[in-house]
Amino acid sequence: MGVEGKILVEVTLPASGATFDVFIYPLSPMNEVVPLMSGAIADLSRGYYLRDEASLLCFKENGAPLDINRTAVENGLKNGSKLLLI
Repeated sequence: MGVEGKILVEVTLPASGATFDVFIYPLSPMNEVVPLMSGAIADLSRGYYLRDEASLLCFKENGAPLDINRTAVENGLKNGSKLLLI
């Protein structure tokens, strides 16, 4: 685990190629994480990403979507996981 029991993941925006390092609590349900993350990244991306209710996190290596009804750990996230935010 990362700092204070958090998981450090890398989130990429496919449209711009911009990447962001994000800490996630391991037991946080993804249906809470995704809206918070998409809002923060929308603010940081300078218009490259617009927050959307249908935002989706996928694994970068294979494009498989994360299950929003599971926690970060249940989705297999660990330090260094690489994700796409679409």
